[in-house]
Amino acid sequence: MAGSWPHHDLPSSRSSLPPAYDSIVHDDNNNGTGHLPPVLLTHEQLQGRAYDGGSAAAILQVAQHHGQQQQQGQHHVRQQQQQQQQLNLELLVSSDPAGSISSGGQDVYETCCVLQNRFLLLGHVTQGVQLLDLAKNDKRPITLLWMRVKQILAIHKSRIVLMMPAGRGKRVRCYSLDALLCLCHAACNLPYDAPLPDLAAWQSLGTKKAADAIQPGRVRLSGNLRLVENGGTPAYVCDGVVLQDYYYKLPGCSKDCISMHTYQTTAYVFVAVLQRDQQIVVWQQRLTLYSPLVRHKNYWVPTEPRAIAFADDRATLRYLVAVFPSEATVIGLRNCQVHLIPVDMAKLQDLAQSAHRLDYYEQNHHLNDPPALSPLQWTSLLQLPFYPDGLPATSLTTAYSNPPAYTTVMAALPSGAPPDPVAVPSTVAPQLFLATLGRQSFIIDLSGSLFSTAVYCWSQDPDQIEFVRLQGAWCAVGFGSSCVEIIHLSTTKRVHRIMNGVPVRYLGRSEQALLWTCAVQHKVQLYMLRIE
Repeated sequence: MAGSWPHHDLPSSRSSLPPAYDSIVHDDNNNGTGHLPPVLLTHEQLQGRAYDGGSAAAILQVAQHHGQQQQQGQHHVRQQQQQQQQLNLELLVSSDPAGSISSGGQDVYETCCVLQNRFLLLGHVTQGVQLLDLAKNDKRPITLLWMRVKQILAIHKSRIVLMMPAGRGKRVRCYSLDALLCLCHAACNLPYDAPLPDLAAWQSLGTKKAADAIQPGRVRLSGNLRLVENGGTPAYVCDGVVLQDYYYKLPGCSKDCISMHTYQTTAYVFVAVLQRDQQIVVWQQRLTLYSPLVRHKNYWVPTEPRAIAFADDRATLRYLVAVFPSEATVIGLRNCQVHLIPVDMAKLQDLAQSAHRLDYYEQNHHLNDPPALSPLQWTSLLQLPFYPDGLPATSLTTAYSNPPAYTTVMAALPSGAPPDPVAVPSTVAPQLFLATLGRQSFIIDLSGSLFSTAVYCWSQDPDQIEFVRLQGAWCAVGFGSSCVEIIHLSTTKRVHRIMNGVPVRYLGRSEQALLWTCAVQHKVQLYMLRIE
C-alpha cells in the first residue's frame, strides 16, 4: 500500500501561489519558466549533473534541461491534481483578514465542528461562530453566534453541542443540536421542520434540579429568520424564539477552562474538562433524549498537563490519561488512583537517535552526521483505535511475540535465515497506545512496555495527532507548527507532507474529515481532508 503513495515535500511559502497539496512552489528567480512549478530532482539526477558551466556543451545541456523542466512541470501539475483527488483534499476558504497568523497575530480560526456532514461551524477570533455550507460552491461564512469560542464539540447521539467560550469568567455551554440545525437551515434559506425542545425546559437542564426536571416539550418553528438586537448583541429570532438562547452552562464548571474531551459508550457520554485550577472535571450523560450532563467526579493534578485523554481496556472506560513533560500517568476513573507509566527512557532515546539518523540520511542524501537529539520529553499518549498487526513480526518485542514453532525451526534450511517469531494474538494483548516524545512516536502499553522497536519520525513536534484511514490503511496525521504530515502506521514511512513551511493550526475533525488552516502571503486558507 505504501508503494502507491509517493512522498513529496512542500517548500516554504516564498511564492504567491497558495500552498496546495504536495505542490512545488515556483521560484521567483526562475528566469522565464513562468508559473510552471520546478521539478524535484532525485538524488541520482543531482549526482549526474556534473558539467563545466563555461563550455558550449554545458550551455546546450542547460537549455535542454530547461525545456525538459517545462514539460516535466506540466506533468507534475497533472500528477498533483490526480494525487489531490486520491486524498480528497479541498481548499474551502482563502481570505485576507487582518491579524492573521501569517502576520504574527492571532489565529483567524481557532476551532471547528461539522453538523450533519454539511454545516461547518467555525470559531473566528473576531467574528464569532461562523457557518459554512459545505454543499454550496460559493462558500462564504455567515456569522451565527457573536462570541469567541476556543473549542466546539458535537455529540450527535445525545443531540448536544458543547462550546467553550474564550476568556476568563466564562463556563462551558451546552447547546441544543436541534436548535443549531434549525439556525443553520434558516440562515442558508433551507427548509427545516424538525421539532425543537421547549426553550425554558432546555435551559432548566443546567440547574441543580435537572435530574428531576420534566422532559422538554416539542415545538415547531416556521423557519422565517430575522436578525435583531438582543441586549446589545445581534441575534437570530424565529417565531419570537431566540435560537442562540438554546443553551445551559455546565453546573459546577470552572470559569477558566483549557480543553474538552469526549468519550462515548453504548449507554453514556463522558465529557472531561481540563481547568486551570489544576483539576480535571468529568461529566456523564445518558444517551437518551434531553438527559442532563451530571458531574461525575473531580480529579486533581499537580500541575497543568500538556494533554489529557480517555482510555479503555477494550471493553470498559477505565482511565484518564494525563501527560506532563517529564512523565505520563493514568488516573482510575472509579478509584482516582494514579499510576505512572514506567517507560525505559534510555531505550527510547537510543531507538529515537537511530531512527533520527536514518531519517536524516534519507531526507538529505548525504552521510554527514545529523545533529544530536535533545532529551526526550512527553508530548501525548493516544489510544490506538486498532491493533497494529501489520507491523513486521521481526520488529515486535519479546513481550508481544513468541518464538517460531519447533517444526518450523527444524524444517528451515541451515543456510537460510532463521524463521521469524510469531506475533501474540491481538485477542490476548492489552490495549496499545501511541506515545509521542518530541519528534518521535512509539507504540507501548500502559505498563510502559514497547510493542515494537518501530519508530515514527516527525519533522516537527506534533501539536496534534489524529488517526485516520486513507486508501484502506491506518495512518497518523501529525500537525506541527508549520507542516502537516501523514505517516503509514504499518510501514512507519512518511507518505505525504501536505503542508510545509507555512504556519498551520489544527481546527478539529468530523466523522469524514480533518480540518486545519494555514497562512501564506497574508492569506489564511482553510483546508479539509476527507477520510474513510
